[in-house]
Amino acid sequence: MKLTPAYLVVENSINWHPLVIEGATGKAWIKVFARDPHTDATAALVKYEKGFKAPKSTSKAHSDTIYISGKLKDGDLNCHKATYLYRPAGHAVGPILAEEETVKFIITGDRGGPGSKTPVFVQDCDKAATEESYMGNDWSIKKLRFDEEADCVLLYQICHGTGIVDHGWTWVHPHLEEAYYIEHGKEATLDWLGEIGGHVRYDAPCYLYRPPGSRHGDAHFAPSKLFVKYYSTDYPKDIFDRRRMINETPKGYLNE
Repeated sequence: MKLTPAYLVVENSINWHPLVIEGATGKAWIKVFARDPHTDATAALVKYEKGFKAPKSTSKAHSDTIYISGKLKDGDLNCHKATYLYRPAGHAVGPILAEEETVKFIITGDRGGPGSKTPVFVQDCDKAATEESYMGNDWSIKKLRFDEEADCVLLYQICHGTGIVDHGWTWVHPHLEEAYYIEHGKEATLDWLGEIGGHVRYDAPCYLYRPPGSRHGDAHFAPSKLFVKYYSTDYPKDIFDRRRMINETPKGYLNE
């Protein structure tokens, strides 16, 4: 049996599909990056055309949303690029009005699954990302949400420089990770993956799903912005499980 690497989807490789919303006027579309068919937990992009309207409704599952572009009113909330919204299950949605064409990335949880009952709203994550990062001085972050009920933490990260995290070393996350790379500059962001014995490029915009136990590291970072969900509130000490670090990154495997 072959090992497969962390699940990586480049946004442009997925087509938009019509999104039907009950009672709405105007057009909306969706790109699904990942979905659990048993629980309906989903990671996706949603796009609304300018003038799209939807009536007030109620959320069926908790969700974390980062706005990528545009301008939209969600009830009393004004959402635009870099706005973050956590909506608990059973919470009011809308009414919605897209004042411009608007795109958002959203991660929804299991229907009926555990989650905080307290909504969170951050108007502008770019301005709010002023905290120190475990990644070093070239990074700044905003800790958006800690949810002990769902055992997860949401981060908005901005990289301002270039460098390597623990050059030549690899490590293992003991938990699941999802991330959306919103943008990057001219230089590539690279990460070594143990399953393939080589580096992979994170060419924003793209979506990353990293299962527990996936070995990676020797990470070459460059100016970028990303939205990350770690399925653990034991942050940051278990982000890099240093008990399982190895000072070796093989260059690849080939037996002929």
